[in-house]
Amino acid sequence: MEEQIEEMISSMSLQEKVGQLFLLAYREKEAGIVLTEYDADFNKYLQTFMPGGLILFSVNTVTPNQTRKLIADIQGNAGIPLFIAVDEEGGKVSRLGSNPVMKVAHLPPAAIISSELSTSQAEKAYYMLALELKDLGINVDMAPVADVSRDTIHDVIGNRSFSRNPETAGQYVEAAVKGLRKGGICSVLKHFPGHGSVSGDTHNGRAVSKGTLAEFESVDFIPFIRGISAGADFIMTAHISAPALTGNMTPSSLSPTVQTDILRTQLGYKGLIITDSLQMGAIQNNYNPGEAAVKALSAGADMLLIPADTAAAAKAVEEAVKKGVISENRLDRSLRLILSLKYRMGMFEPNYTGIEQLQPELKEKIKKDLLLL
Repeated sequence: MEEQIEEMISSMSLQEKVGQLFLLAYREKEAGIVLTEYDADFNKYLQTFMPGGLILFSVNTVTPNQTRKLIADIQGNAGIPLFIAVDEEGGKVSRLGSNPVMKVAHLPPAAIISSELSTSQAEKAYYMLALELKDLGINVDMAPVADVSRDTIHDVIGNRSFSRNPETAGQYVEAAVKGLRKGGICSVLKHFPGHGSVSGDTHNGRAVSKGTLAEFESVDFIPFIRGISAGADFIMTAHISAPALTGNMTPSSLSPTVQTDILRTQLGYKGLIITDSLQMGAIQNNYNPGEAAVKALSAGADMLLIPADTAAAAKAVEEAVKKGVISENRLDRSLRLILSLKYRMGMFEPNYTGIEQLQPELKEKIKKDLLLL
């Protein structure tokens, strides 16, 4: 595998390398016309940016068969197979499960899972979810949330967190990662370094963590450490500013201290680092798309999620490489991680679509085991 990856990297143009670093969204072709099928417009988009992955939203997924065909067509026209991601945490963040037509398990919020299911049951629940996602061709779930919630008015995570107790949260994060992996789905721990003591919401603008270094190490990092040990494939970095960690107001997603010094070196994480959406207010209100992309990669991110302007972001990264601001070797390090994971997921097998038909009897057995019927 390593030899094939090196050969692939050496044969790629700079544009192809940069494209692999982006995980993009394509919700609407134009105002009011959403993407639900592969057409000439989408083919042009795919061939122009050659992204490493796509994230689908509720508007893209109408029925199971339509979703399977859309994903199969995407993979069939991609030069390098794509990560196909979805936000399926359960509770209010459920792109598929909240639509009964999609026939995907709508898991309860994480806080309910940890209060009503054992860790072994939780692992089975995420395993069942993984099987149902795999049945559609999805290979990445943007879950689980590894933030430790707080009993404050500034708690922006709420019941998306498994617990206010870091050890409990960590146990259920570990269960979720194991269940998703068993079912053939990549997991994404989010949102490092932890939203616990944050005032403000990064969707709207700058948000600052009041957490101390000791609090991060004894509380917020714990679920991430458990998730890393369980084999998490991705960790998503938050846009929160954490001055106790960095000494400044740089968003964590753009901070080399958070991503390289802490996540890579201190915690020993060897998987993929992906930013939270770069369209969010904390980034878009303070950085232009190209600046944000270059800063995130320079800080240690491997993949960039939904830039505000994909063309501008990709062009800025290419220019940064040409000018020596980012070395091509730096890009290659991220590409090795991306391509290695794609190989492990079987994405380079002939005629890959990612779709594996779910056996109904297995689904029913898991449901009965969970006492969900």
